Amino acid sequence: MGTLTDDLRRNSASAPYRCLACQATLSSDGDDLLRCPACQKSWPIRDGVPRFFEPSYYWGEVSRSEAGEFLKQAKEIGWHPAAMSRFSGDRDMQISLTDWQRASWLPLFGLNEESVALDIGCGYGAITSSLARAAGQVFSLEAVPERIEFTRIRMSQEGLSNVSLVQASALDPPFSDGMFDLVIVNGVLEWVGEWNHEGNPRGVQLGFLKQMCRILKPHGTLLVGIENRWAYNAVFGSIDHSGLPYTNLMPRWMATWWLRRSTREHTHTVLNSKRQYRTYTYGARGYQKLLADSGLPATSMYWPDPDYNQPFSLIPLDSGLIADRVDTLLSEPTAPLRYGWVRAIKRMLARSGALEFAVSSFVILASKASSRRDPGFWRLLRARLPDLPELRAPKFSFYSNPFGLKNVIRVFENGAIDPVCVVKTTTLSPGAGSSLDREYRCMQIVNERFGPGKDNSFSVPRPLGFTSIGSFAYLAESVAPGLPLSRAVFPATGTKRFEFLKKVLPQCVTAAVQITQGLTSEERVDRVDPSWLNPPEEITADPKALAQLRSLLGRCQADSVQHGDFTMENVFVTPSGGVAIIDWEHMFRGGSALHDIFTLFVSLILSEPHAGPTTGAPGLAQFEEAFFGSGRWGFPFRASIREACASLQVPERDVLPMLVHFLLLRFNQLKSRNSRLAAQHGAYLDATLRNADRFLIDVSAGHQ
Repeated sequence: MGTLTDDLRRNSASAPYRCLACQATLSSDGDDLLRCPACQKSWPIRDGVPRFFEPSYYWGEVSRSEAGEFLKQAKEIGWHPAAMSRFSGDRDMQISLTDWQRASWLPLFGLNEESVALDIGCGYGAITSSLARAAGQVFSLEAVPERIEFTRIRMSQEGLSNVSLVQASALDPPFSDGMFDLVIVNGVLEWVGEWNHEGNPRGVQLGFLKQMCRILKPHGTLLVGIENRWAYNAVFGSIDHSGLPYTNLMPRWMATWWLRRSTREHTHTVLNSKRQYRTYTYGARGYQKLLADSGLPATSMYWPDPDYNQPFSLIPLDSGLIADRVDTLLSEPTAPLRYGWVRAIKRMLARSGALEFAVSSFVILASKASSRRDPGFWRLLRARLPDLPELRAPKFSFYSNPFGLKNVIRVFENGAIDPVCVVKTTTLSPGAGSSLDREYRCMQIVNERFGPGKDNSFSVPRPLGFTSIGSFAYLAESVAPGLPLSRAVFPATGTKRFEFLKKVLPQCVTAAVQITQGLTSEERVDRVDPSWLNPPEEITADPKALAQLRSLLGRCQADSVQHGDFTMENVFVTPSGGVAIIDWEHMFRGGSALHDIFTLFVSLILSEPHAGPTTGAPGLAQFEEAFFGSGRWGFPFRASIREACASLQVPERDVLPMLVHFLLLRFNQLKSRNSRLAAQHGAYLDATLRNADRFLIDVSAGHQ
């Protein structure tokens, strides 16, 4: 088995590079040279990497000397430990280097083993690494030697042999015409004006994009990730590419004037000696015009949230869909800005349509004028899954999480804000395929038990099919009616909010009871991971608390099948009072009969504001008030629990052990998903053990 350098040499020898002088196809002259047979110019190959360009500048998130130390560390201990150590205090940089979801949009393209992709300005190789797992052949272009060397080390350690690294200028890519199905330009277009100081920066950008047009196949796609010149955060002083705030908002000549009077050093690079403002960005229309002038009219424009370097959501630039997304974000139980004037301003901007023009950044998909079409995955899916709807002009909004196992794509007819179906896809994470396959099997079981025509008080989405395209699996399902409970109560505040939730709580609890009853005999559901009952370290270190925990767990009957994630986000309600339950991927056997009910209660508590001073974990005060104090949720929770116990024939003396079992299992489940909510549930478990004698179900009063 050869080394990566051997693989790179073979790739370099077989790749159709073109001469930068006369455009003839280059040929290999041994292992260490590419030569033009027409004009005899040649370029060296070092460590398997063709070297077409030696930059006179350096660009990087760390200084050049620090980059050298970073490379040394990557060789000695591995690229991933080196990255986590080097950027231990910088979560954004850790995500930038290590998260496969930097390329979360890959399932949109329908790539396979025949596809050829190019990553322009590969940096430390995060997107290149993801591309290599989705496309048959990947080229990765970078000018800065330290960065391409890191990528070479990374590809070697990851065992990726289908990557060809190229040290070259993005302004003069040494590739033949029509080579690529997909070209990625992420965080590059804004900088090209600094790499050529002759002429207007827009002209340099136009020339660069024409080169991208040249190397794309007739039906290929260009993806551009870039900032919005008119981003709302620029108003609050975010740093522009010039290294100064506000320069993107100024007229270009004024930005140059201010730049020349500033003594601040740039954190990433050294700007041109004339200190002319050359890092141009634009608004949506400006990018559309620039792309159209280059022969690449934009086919789709998205708002990536939080930004194009962390594209965990992609929302089409449609005012209705943007407003819907903002409402969803602000209605999440753990959202930091759910109340007050900041929330009101955000909602107002989104609903007025103004936010469409002021989003922080864009992800733009463009193709040649003769080949405008839908994203590749949709045509392939419709050919394989006949139950998918036929749409004249589909739009797609895209949702995921850092290091996620799953992406969720909502499919719309153009101009509509109500989706017609939902498509879930795997990510490039290990284990993602088996997770989505498991969700599909769970949905089939649930539809057999609770689907159309069944006698239950709630509905469930209908699976429309499951298939694979290239490296990704796709699960299509129907849309649940209504809104998530978190969204339905979002506009209300205070007493109105509480009264609404108290009104719908019985229907939700009834649905949870029916799930437990309807799935009791179902043997096809996977049993819970035994490690999810391991105590947290804090309890293990306290012998008294550990003994109390084991005693309570010993009294808990836990062999029920549960939904597993019965939160406000997954319980939908309609104006007529109907209930629908979505996202069955976490269904398991081995929970208590009240597990889903407790899941719902805790998510309701997390959505509650707390009037007094807060200490400890988020939501801890509300949790203690509801379950062990005199909080307003105590009475409805107590009534719901007693009704559920009567329906499920659960003795009330078992409720506290079931709460403890739920909190422990939920803590470990969330921990396995790297959720920040895990620590909160650990704190709730500790509070439950400390306050057990004050539990809201007082069995000593005769309620047995």
